[in-house]
Amino acid sequence: MQFWATIANITGVTITAIAWIGEAYMANNVELTDFSYLQEMSADEGLIREMIQLFLANTPESIDKMKQHLQENDFEALASEAHKMKPTINYMGVHSLENTIKSIESMAKQQVEAHRISELLEDMERVCDQVYAELNMKLSRLNGES
Repeated sequence: MQFWATIANITGVTITAIAWIGEAYMANNVELTDFSYLQEMSADEGLIREMIQLFLANTPESIDKMKQHLQENDFEALASEAHKMKPTINYMGVHSLENTIKSIESMAKQQVEAHRISELLEDMERVCDQVYAELNMKLSRLNGES
């Protein structure tokens, strides 16, 4: 609910309207996450809730670290951070980022195309912003909120 309050505060739109807009977006668009892998591992909603919370807590920090490593030309640390993110992206079923994170890791290991890595990180951040909104809605549903 704090997520919706923040969005409402920034936009000046009521929380109910923001939630409705988010629900309408998800109803009319393909979801960016796919929990089928998590559901195969466990039908426990608590595990899914925990994985969502971990993704929401850790992914923005990981992206920031990768950007910082790129600025510092620390390609080894960048590749390592990208490598650590791959399982999380797979668990959450963010298929649209699977190739992106692999490309970032590969280019960082080869220490090539810093400008392309930067573009990929920006693309990844944009997709993740949408993923965060989607996951917050899913988390609200799992918590019984509307």
